[in-house]
Amino acid sequence: MAVKEWVTVHTVADPVSAEIVKNALEADGIRCNLEGENQAAETGLIALAIKVQVPAKDAELARKIVQKHERHKSVEQAYEKG
Repeated sequence: MAVKEWVTVHTVADPVSAEIVKNALEADGIRCNLEGENQAAETGLIALAIKVQVPAKDAELARKIVQKHERHKSVEQAYEKG
């Protein structure tokens, strides 16, 4: 089934983070597209944003999942710092 409209719900600066967010969304059953992933992976272009996109109908839920993921990531980083 083709998606008529993709909506950007999050942006990241590196391909690894983009894949982690994509996997989190797909684990909850939300289709995901990464726009700009190939350009951001090129040497010297790491600062280009990668857009995490989902079908428009799933955008609200996807944003909640990303926010939950980002909060969890922040807690882990704080714990690692001591």
